[in-house]
Amino acid sequence: MAASAHLDNIPSELRSYPHWVCHDATKRPLNPKTGELADVSNPETWASFDAARDALDGGRGVGIGFVFSHADPFTGIDLDVGQGAQPSEGQQRIYDAFETYAEQSPSGRGLHIIAKGQVHNGGVRNSALGVEVYSSGRFFTFTGQVVRAASIQSCQDLIDRLCEEIAPNRESDTGDVIDPNPAPSVSDETLRERICESDVNRDHYEGRVSDWSAAYFALICAACLFSSDEAQVRRVVMESPLVQDAPPKGRETRSQKAARLWLREYRRAAAKGAEERQASAAMRRSVNIDLSGQIARTFGLASPQHSDVGWFPASDFAGKPCQPRPWHVRGLIPTGQVTALYGDGGTGKSTVAMQLAASTALGVQWLGQDVRDGGVIYLSAEDDAEELHRRLTGMGDLSAMQRLTLRSLAGEDALLAAPQGRTGALAPTALFHALDARMCLERPALLVLDTLADFFGGNENDRAQARQFVGMLRGLAIRHQCAVLLLSHPSVAGIASGAGSSGSTAWSNSVRSRLYLSRITGEDGYEANPDARRLTVKKSNYGRIGNEIMLHWDKGVFVATEVPTQAEHYAKAESVFM
Repeated sequence: MAASAHLDNIPSELRSYPHWVCHDATKRPLNPKTGELADVSNPETWASFDAARDALDGGRGVGIGFVFSHADPFTGIDLDVGQGAQPSEGQQRIYDAFETYAEQSPSGRGLHIIAKGQVHNGGVRNSALGVEVYSSGRFFTFTGQVVRAASIQSCQDLIDRLCEEIAPNRESDTGDVIDPNPAPSVSDETLRERICESDVNRDHYEGRVSDWSAAYFALICAACLFSSDEAQVRRVVMESPLVQDAPPKGRETRSQKAARLWLREYRRAAAKGAEERQASAAMRRSVNIDLSGQIARTFGLASPQHSDVGWFPASDFAGKPCQPRPWHVRGLIPTGQVTALYGDGGTGKSTVAMQLAASTALGVQWLGQDVRDGGVIYLSAEDDAEELHRRLTGMGDLSAMQRLTLRSLAGEDALLAAPQGRTGALAPTALFHALDARMCLERPALLVLDTLADFFGGNENDRAQARQFVGMLRGLAIRHQCAVLLLSHPSVAGIASGAGSSGSTAWSNSVRSRLYLSRITGEDGYEANPDARRLTVKKSNYGRIGNEIMLHWDKGVFVATEVPTQAEHYAKAESVFM
């Protein structure tokens, strides 16, 4: 009942729209009528304010939220202040400029401002500034914990100015993306050839996919990298076998569905393509647009001293508290970074990783270590659903693991990135984009990928590709403020040397932490206790290397032993005796 105590404070004008959903602890939208996941694009999964509050009071979710759509006049502005921090000067200016209803977010670390107006492409986000603006396709959580008790005001001019200056790509009054670095004109045939240079994109184009919606968006993204002409992109995509040859599904054919989704998907893809070309051009010029300077000029701040993004004097730190480094598991797995867990086949690295996932979702210790509790996404390319079930059994109350989301890709194309035909540079696949979207929805504290060989489509010994792939995963970790655990097999040489690594040294150099799960053997390689394991920190940018956790197998799980060296001494003594 406490969760709904302040909800009557929400303006009645907002409560009158049947755009309400419940949400769980990880802020996933829930259908108030069924308790299943709600869809922000499907009004049938929304309900009235009273129905959502009744569902909340009945134990369905931990809070309620409002879905912004073209059917309502509202825009939501989210200012992400951060843990223990004060609003930035720019965020404070935004709050002061919008003299309309505002309330605190559920975490207490953010501020939601509600105004009347529309965003041309549905929404704009600038993570660097901690500002998001949406008028459709998203939902905001609501608490009723009022920060500014005002009616909802019409602020279209302010919304336009704010979106224009925080968006990485500007838009015209008609909603078209203004691309500062448009792609050169090419023929339709050339565009098809460039799209299909990548094996992954060729599969998308020809319709060899398991997730049609993700492939459709990925195909538009690929086309937008090489063409800034919407008519041409639409022509090439709509003529593809993906759209034309697919059988009907439900009440509409795939071509009808593609046409219905076109406007939304093209706007996203065009912005993404323009952003990538703009970033490439900026890298060549070594100059970037200073977004913080733009927001400062609009909302009355003094322009910063430097015009290039990222440059600032160390004196800016003066007087600011130094925030502690966030850890998922202190000393082992940092948050916002990629950690590699190596172990040769049969050592149990998947079990150890699954135990970490279960412990995170349940908020309990893992191998005697405290973990950051929260949601988890676990992608397995090696085990089917039944095997995942068997692994989880014995790791805790399965009915309490609602925050652990599993996906088995066994027997499917599990590549997250694959090299382009001529350049060799990695390109994200439809699965990568689908994973990114799922993480936006679930906001996990941990992402587990099992294993590297299945998700990486490049050459393991190619230094540039290794660094690029880890960089892509680090981007997920930073965007979603989670830890990424990447499982991998060591090479024969890595096992023999005890380093536990494989492929190019760029893998170890690029991750911020590397763990190695190994058997415990004597000097002659004799394994006296086949149930014993050693988890060693082989690399840590933020802690001490060489730390070990000694483990033993007990009733389907690994348990940390209290005497770390006993098993090793036993193995050595036994090998000498034998």
